[in-house]
Amino acid sequence: MEAMAISMVLNEVSFPRPMTHDLLLSTIATFGGELVSVDIVDIEKGTFYAEIMVRKDGELPKVIDVAGTRDIQEKVEEKSGWEDDLEGLSPDDFKYKM
Repeated sequence: MEAMAISMVLNEVSFPRPMTHDLLLSTIATFGGELVSVDIVDIEKGTFYAEIMVRKDGELPKVIDVAGTRDIQEKVEEKSGWEDDLEGLSPDDFKYKM
């Protein structure tokens, strides 16, 4: 899925709605930052782990650790306690509908 999204960007294919990476780039720009690089730092069981380097006001770049999706989900759930709000939902509730 991610490879297809990258290919579509490289081939300048337009999307009907913004993609996740568009949101990230927009957020970085909104806060006055500049994307310096995205570096793959590890591959484990088919999951890519990366670091995003962001610079603001000419300072040294800050590193954003991009863990695997499962790791991110676990960290968010640990800190927010919102998993109880998901009871009763089905995968169909999260499908993109055109």
